[in-house]
Amino acid sequence: MSSLVVDSAVMARRTLLRILRTPQLVLFLLVGPTVFVVLFNVVFGGSIGTGDLKYIDFLIPGILVQTAVFDGTNTAIALAQDTQRGTIDRFRSLPIRRSAVLIGRVAADAVRGLATSAVVIAIGLALGFRPDGPLHVAAAVGLAVLFGQVFSWAYTVLALYVREPEAIESAGYLPIFPLVFAASTFAPVENMPGWLQPFAEHQPVTVTVDAMRAILHGGDVATRIAGDGLSAAFGPSEEGIQRTLRIRNLDDSEFDVVLVKNTFTIDPVPQTRTYTIGGTTYGYIDFSTFISTAND
Repeated sequence: MSSLVVDSAVMARRTLLRILRTPQLVLFLLVGPTVFVVLFNVVFGGSIGTGDLKYIDFLIPGILVQTAVFDGTNTAIALAQDTQRGTIDRFRSLPIRRSAVLIGRVAADAVRGLATSAVVIAIGLALGFRPDGPLHVAAAVGLAVLFGQVFSWAYTVLALYVREPEAIESAGYLPIFPLVFAASTFAPVENMPGWLQPFAEHQPVTVTVDAMRAILHGGDVATRIAGDGLSAAFGPSEEGIQRTLRIRNLDDSEFDVVLVKNTFTIDPVPQTRTYTIGGTTYGYIDFSTFISTAND
């Protein structure tokens, strides 16, 4: 196990040194996220309604996830290039674990993802992005990098079977575009056509982006899950039908959570900070005790 860790660390160091010694890669690492943040904020900032949340605050989690997902294709392309150049064959002749080549490459891309996320956060702060605090930022960035690792490993498997970089680039971007753009990445799902909303609401990019927004601005990621969880537990509400849950908070105060068409509102609002996106309310809520449930 220790040899695998050491070998993987050596492979990761090799990849990071190659990035640092290639000015074009470093330039794209800095310029790419800057262009995305500025462009989307300028183009969509004044035309997309995001409720009480400023568009730059709505946008940054989406850019973080988009960058992490797109980095997965870079992993596959780099591995395919190493295979074509014979680098992988030379590694196989060395007394190292074979899996260390893949683990080191993906780990190095995770470090690169952290650096790219730092650039995105810095540009966002310059444009008015205001998260709750540094710990919230660290948690959101960590979630984005972990999510990106899933795609990195998926594309690593692709690179083992499709060894042409051009073919990997074409095949890799095909599933990414619908996942990234048919999601709450840059606009609320409620603004999309009705036939597209079911897919957009239940795909992994939307869930991850919304969870990051809850971490950065709502303070409690569990509240993001509350809307879907309540709908799943008590059944979806059709249009014109609402379900009411009476809930007691830790301080013995009571309030109602009203579900209408799978969204929820709170009445009276507890003493907590909340915000609204697309008609859905997020904030600090304690679901520790359910007093009663009733269908209206």
